[in-house]
Parts: sequence; C-alpha cells; structure tokens
Amino acid sequence: MGRRNRLNPQARRIRKKRNFLMHLMFYICLSAFFFLINVFTYAESDMWWFVFPVLSYGVVVFIHYIFSIGKNHMEHLAIRWEENEQGQKLGIHSLDELDADDDLDLEELREVRYSERRHFDDDFV
Repeated sequence: MGRRNRLNPQARRIRKKRNFLMHLMFYICLSAFFFLINVFTYAESDMWWFVFPVLSYGVVVFIHYIFSIGKNHMEHLAIRWEENEQGQKLGIHSLDELDADDDLDLEELREVRYSERRHFDDDFV
C-alpha cells in the first residue's frame, strides 16, 4: 500500500490544497510571462494573443480547483443556502439574526422539513 493511501482525510485535504496552490502559482507566473512576451513583441498590426493561452489554461486551473477544493466549499455553500431557506420558512430572514437564545427547536425544524416534502414514506412500496 502506498504512502498516499495511508494519509488520513485531513492530510489528504491539505495535500490537495497545497497542490492546487502550487498549480495556481505556476498559472500566475506563466500568465505574466506570456503577457510580457506579448508586450515586448507587440506591433501595431498584432493582436493581444496572450489572452488565448491564459484563458484556456485558466479553465484547467478552475477544473483543478473544483476537484480539489471546490467540492467541500460548494457543499458548505449548499448547506448554508438550505439553512437560510429553512430559516425563511420559519420567518427568520437570515441565520445571522439568530442569537444564542433564539436557537431553532429541533421539532420546529422537523415540521418545516416534513411540510416541504412532496412525498411521504408511506407512498413507497
């Protein structure tokens, strides 16, 4: 079994983040390099060609972000959105408005979730 498989989830997450940040730094340096080459070789009839490799490589970096860091971040955003929607159903416009004394009762939250269901457990065979 390789060393990579023995890492705990936290160590894997840190390694993925480090690898992405290294990739991002390389992208920034390469983009600056292409820009400088384009600036020094630019003539009036030429175009700004550095945009094409920078944008296409930017798509690759974005995909790397999604698969390394973005899944956890997007999951967090989805959970936060769901909490806000449930809070609005209970008459709370933002979860930030809740104080420590105003914690949602678990039964209230279950009632809201149950009322939002379009099907019930008894509907399934």
